[in-house]
Amino acid sequence: GAEYEWGEVTVWDPPHRLEYLWHIFLDREKATAVTVTFTPAGDGTSVRLENTGFEIFGDAAAERVGRVGGAWESLTGSYRSAV
Repeated sequence: GAEYEWGEVTVWDPPHRLEYLWHIFLDREKATAVTVTFTPAGDGTSVRLENTGFEIFGDAAAERVGRVGGAWESLTGSYRSAV
């Protein structure tokens, strides 16, 4: 029953793009930026996800990129399987 603020939407442009600040379990000052774009591709849609802004973590940025990258791979894999 707990609620967590994961971030905030900064751009909502359906059906083309979604952008948001992502700071799950962190203070807003440690937010990274996520951009998801949707582009027609053949009979379907190409989805591109980009997560930037890791320099906010200083010396820990590379470690953070590695952890978050693994999480995105898992989530996008689940998405691909579902659609």
